[in-house]
Amino acid sequence: MYDIIYGKTEVFNSIAGNLSAPPTKQQLLNQLALIKEELEETIEAVEMEDAVETIDGCADLTYVLNGFSQMLVKAGYDVVGANLEVC
Repeated sequence: MYDIIYGKTEVFNSIAGNLSAPPTKQQLLNQLALIKEELEETIEAVEMEDAVETIDGCADLTYVLNGFSQMLVKAGYDVVGANLEVC
């Protein structure tokens, strides 16, 4: 399942031109700001016991984290290798 979601995120980011070149420092910081925003919204949803917003937040976090991973790959980072080390 995760491969499908990751792939769909990559297709979207490719079409949007987000993966056409290695990211700049500012682009990485912008993506991290999106991650922070989605995390804060998800925390609030959990605190409010709002199931719909919690799962929405999970999906949003998955999407923006996938985008960050894809940006790091484009920058030359071994994201797969790093994840395999953690797992």
